[in-house]
Amino acid sequence: MEDLYSYLNAISPVQETTWNELKIIFTEQSLKKGEYFVKEVKTAKKFGFIRKGIIRAFYRNNEGVEYNKHFFVDNNMIDAYSSLITQ
Repeated sequence: MEDLYSYLNAISPVQETTWNELKIIFTEQSLKKGEYFVKEVKTAKKFGFIRKGIIRAFYRNNEGVEYNKHFFVDNNMIDAYSSLITQ
């Protein structure tokens, strides 16, 4: 959780009292190689923070060909923004 605190604090200072209240809404989750953060056709309901590792964002066309959209790396936020806002 300290990595997330440092990340957020670098964007905008977060008071420790605020962080103590905010951090209770976060839960730690680990993904194994090959697992998905968000699957296609599913509506995203969360965002995350990558403490360590790489996650590839991609899409498939109608023929099933995959195209890389973005790579999320250590100490960065991850989300499926368009799915979150459009549901």
